[in-house]
Amino acid sequence: MRYRVSTEVLGNALVRENLVVDAGDIRFEFITARASRLSHVAASIPVPPGTIRSFWEPGNTTFRYGGITGHANTHQRVLGALRSLESHIAFSAQGAIEAFSWDKLEVELIPESPEDVAPLRKLGVRRSYPELTAGLGEDLLRMVALATQSHKQTEVAKAFWREAQREFHSQHYIQAYYNFYFVLEGLYARGKSSEKQVVRAFGQSQELAGATNCMLTALRADPYHLKNLSPFFEEEGIPVDVPGTHALIVRLRGRLHHYSPGSSKLQPTPSNQTYLESLAWFMMGLTTQVIATLDVAIGPMMVARSQPKRA
Repeated sequence: MRYRVSTEVLGNALVRENLVVDAGDIRFEFITARASRLSHVAASIPVPPGTIRSFWEPGNTTFRYGGITGHANTHQRVLGALRSLESHIAFSAQGAIEAFSWDKLEVELIPESPEDVAPLRKLGVRRSYPELTAGLGEDLLRMVALATQSHKQTEVAKAFWREAQREFHSQHYIQAYYNFYFVLEGLYARGKSSEKQVVRAFGQSQELAGATNCMLTALRADPYHLKNLSPFFEEEGIPVDVPGTHALIVRLRGRLHHYSPGSSKLQPTPSNQTYLESLAWFMMGLTTQVIATLDVAIGPMMVARSQPKRA
């Protein structure tokens, strides 16, 4: 049995025919569409015997898939292989390949022998967060149009926020963090750049303090993100409170701006961005709240949706 993840290729690279390449125990597939365009790629690894959890379905004569022991590690390993492939193939294609579509992953279990207990089974599209849909009523659209004249103070912040949202849902958490950080920097850093000065400037904003306190409350109620974010505070020796959060945000911005392979701390790369998901999630909620607060202070304004939650 193989655990296989496939995704769409964004770009215009031409490949003569479908190709399968084994690299160690990882199998890569290059899949073409019409006109020989590379449309999808896939990576798969063997699932060790005994790790498939299955059970009999009443009234049926086949096994029903029930999961994989150590599924998270299996999934992350395949994703890591695809991210590595994305880096190498994009460079080799000299820009003709833009990216892989990380928000549209398809997962399958592929049987390789008659002894495999489950038939070919598509597990569906895996998304960390549900696709967002917003209802835009007439009143909201009128306010948005009028805001182009009245809400200049938050216009640039919303532009950075929009880019950060797009990067977040594409699982580009480093870029998402940067853009969310620019929102806070533009609104509250007062032109300062050193870590100490920026932290002090952040601490002088009641709006930012209130939003930070709200997000800390949300963090404590979310076991997934609390587990992922706590090590950042511990590693930097920073308390989990409002001033400590501001200090961590600024320090990590500097840390993410550099890459040092010899460092004892985990270094951000395009291939290991998943460990930054919860940091970007926190920044998304924080910036959403401060922008909304500023909008209300300026004048009437409406929003159509709230903080996304993991599926």
